Amino acid sequence: MTSLLLQGAGKTVMDLYDTWKAFVAKLAVYSSDIKTGSFRYFKNLNLSAIHPVNTTDLQVYMQELKSEFSIRFQDFQHIGPVFSFLIRPDTLKYSELDASLFEWMETEELEMQLIDFQATSLWSAKFKDLREILETSTNDHAASILSSWTSLPDKFNCMKKVAFALVSAFGSTYQREQIFSHMKHILNPHRSKLTTDHSEGCVKLKVSRYSPKISTLAKGKQGQGSH
Repeated sequence: MTSLLLQGAGKTVMDLYDTWKAFVAKLAVYSSDIKTGSFRYFKNLNLSAIHPVNTTDLQVYMQELKSEFSIRFQDFQHIGPVFSFLIRPDTLKYSELDASLFEWMETEELEMQLIDFQATSLWSAKFKDLREILETSTNDHAASILSSWTSLPDKFNCMKKVAFALVSAFGSTYQREQIFSHMKHILNPHRSKLTTDHSEGCVKLKVSRYSPKISTLAKGKQGQGSH
């Protein structure tokens, strides 16, 4: 069930992080449920005394599962809180944002821009509206988040770089493999005249909900041809 929640269009790495946090917390409850033998969440194991359940083996299994999750998602312990920057730049303190994660980008003015942003009611209010949208919508969070960030002026360019880096991270291997599959189909040997720009545009059309205004583009081409 958890893996299904991580699949589908519009899922962000922040959705993955929230789902992971919830599942880890549930593992602790499941372990306690097995240890006490109450089996509130494992009702099929609550059998008669004729067929006693070996709770020791189940507890060992649950502990191994918790350990496996801790190893696989150990980076989340450190990076996870940074994801809230995507929807809470108006309240997040700079000290809570690990700037070392973004040293590969030109973000020297990030702290100053964050101060200016949080002091501007107009722009900070935009993310309050975003959170209200996300509360009532279950699909395509990425599109709503991206729309809010792209609307910011270039004077917050360092903040936008950080946000774009976070929102473009793959929320799951499902999404990554899906895009690679599309790229393989687009970049086949029979389409040798595709340029890098053509390929990039085709991939964007395939993996996003962007819908070009064909009629407007056609009129523009007709206007160019008349000169």
